Amino acid sequence: MSTILRQALALLAIAPAFAQTSYRAPNLKTEVFGGFSTTAMEPGRAGGKGLERVRLNGWTVSATTYQFFRRWGLTTELSGHSRDKLGLDVSTQTYLFGGTYRSFERKKLALTGRILAGTNRWDPSVFPAGGYRKQNSFTFSFGQSIDVKLSERVAFRIQPDLAFVRRAQSDGGHRLTLVTPLSFGLAVKFGRR
Repeated sequence: MSTILRQALALLAIAPAFAQTSYRAPNLKTEVFGGFSTTAMEPGRAGGKGLERVRLNGWTVSATTYQFFRRWGLTTELSGHSRDKLGLDVSTQTYLFGGTYRSFERKKLALTGRILAGTNRWDPSVFPAGGYRKQNSFTFSFGQSIDVKLSERVAFRIQPDLAFVRRAQSDGGHRLTLVTPLSFGLAVKFGRR
């Protein structure tokens, strides 16, 4: 066997060892967020005008994985809000999924933009005349997360969002309503980048 052929075979035999030592693991960072949430929304329309906006309080949980890219992630979010006051007894749950982009990250502060879409379940038990009926609606949301780091793995998060919900009205038409959730709580990070 020629010397060049032996060297080529030897190089092919040891190449996998070099490939394994120079391999960088994919980005395995995951963030889980949970906290209090409050939102203002229009409960319906009567006589062509929106009913007075009401504030609903509840909770939000979300998980974001930065599995493949350092700044780009995938987020899933669940939230629930309710109110039982002044003639309005309603609960609403939102299920969203979408993309996240970590635009700024320093030692104590991180900013993350999000665009999510999913469904909103509006479930009134008692509602005023002209109020939206029980329904599932398409929801589109975008917003910003502001993380103030308390430690390497825990941050206090403030998360303002704007969400648009397509509601079916009592007259058979549809209306795009604006919902303005504001959440705050703790974000915990797992894995490393």
